Amino acid sequence: MKIHVALISSALAASVSAFAPQLLQQQQHLAASSSTRLYMFGGAGAGVPSEDDPEEQQAMAAAAKQMGIPLDEYKLGMRARNKLMAQLDSARCQTGDAGTVAIERDAHNPPKHLEVTVTEAGKALGAEQVAKKLVVALKDAAAASKKKRAEAQQDMMKFISDEMKAAGKA
Repeated sequence: MKIHVALISSALAASVSAFAPQLLQQQQHLAASSSTRLYMFGGAGAGVPSEDDPEEQQAMAAAAKQMGIPLDEYKLGMRARNKLMAQLDSARCQTGDAGTVAIERDAHNPPKHLEVTVTEAGKALGAEQVAKKLVVALKDAAAASKKKRAEAQQDMMKFISDEMKAAGKA
């Protein structure tokens, strides 16, 4: 039997909040199942506005000015944030025993994708054993996702560094 769960306690692992203001982190926690919201610098999308849309260009320039950074660095930050989110979305951590109790989750915290599987063999163990196995599997999944988040953040920093070097700014 598979149970899909949208949210899990954020106490299991540290939160990923790269570039997100505190108020937006709280809103993100409340709406964690929404994949349409991006909270970096107010959620300006892909970070490369259409050249045909001067309003979008002006809004992005204003946001960069308000943050005190050049527009090209702001765009780079947006691209890096989107790359990080895509990597966290696609990462999968699988823990537990597929024959009894198993967990699959993404690298977000709280996860956007969390799948708990309890097989008939797992049910035969009894509620107490299933609960113990579930707690262990959830802790292991949280640790694995924390590691994948750290790797994704390192990849994001390398991406930024490489892009800055290519632009001759580093």
